[in-house]
Parts: sequence; C-alpha cells; structure tokens
Amino acid sequence: MRSRLARISLVAGAAGALLAGVATPAHAGDNNTGRNVLEYVDVLGMAAGSGSFQHIGDSFTVCKSDRWDVYIEFEYIRINGTLQRGTHKVTGPAPSCATYLHDFGEERFIDMRVCADVDNFWDPCSPWRQGIV
Repeated sequence: MRSRLARISLVAGAAGALLAGVATPAHAGDNNTGRNVLEYVDVLGMAAGSGSFQHIGDSFTVCKSDRWDVYIEFEYIRINGTLQRGTHKVTGPAPSCATYLHDFGEERFIDMRVCADVDNFWDPCSPWRQGIV
C-alpha cells in the first residue's frame, strides 16, 4: 500500500509540475535576456493582455485587452540570496493598465511572465522571460 501511494504521489507531482510549468528563478536555458521585457498572453487565440518590465524605474506595467483579468508573476533573487516572488494584477473593464513600482538592486536578474486569469480554467501564461534590473 505504501509503495502504491508513493507512486501515485510521484505521478501526481510530476503531472502538477508539467501543468504548472515549473521553473527555477534563473529559468535556465532562456536566452531572452534584456534590460526591458515585454510579453503577451492569448486565450483561445484572442489577445488577453500584456505585461512589461522597465529597468529604468524598476516598474511593471500590466494591461488587459479583453474580459479576462491579467497578471504578472515575477521572481527576483535579492543580493542576500533570498528569493522575492510577487504578482501584480489588473482588473476592471478592458482596456485598462496598471503600473507597479519597485526598488530592486541594480544589475541583477528578474524573471517575469504574464498570465490571463481565466475563470474555472488553467491560466494560460507567456513563457518566462529574464530582464536586468
């Protein structure tokens, strides 16, 4: 019984990781590094919104262009080695945008992606992209 539960847990964990698009803060293998980052997300072939990071001013802007709320997920490794994760969301009628300001340490990497908050469904997201603060 115990080995069966272990196998079920392992399979469920692997399936969850596949669906969640597990990624490390560095998102190894992503060659899309630049100072600024801009990404788009589609739902069923329709543009749902966009998200961007601007290294001057350390700001995120997230915009929705359809009925779905749109959010940015980001990861940043602080100078002391700890991981900072966050989410910024724009809600309300479309089209609309919101800007969120930060004060990150300079010349460090930040990873982000933009997702659509689809009701009762798996949220589609852009690929993780890396920028430089």
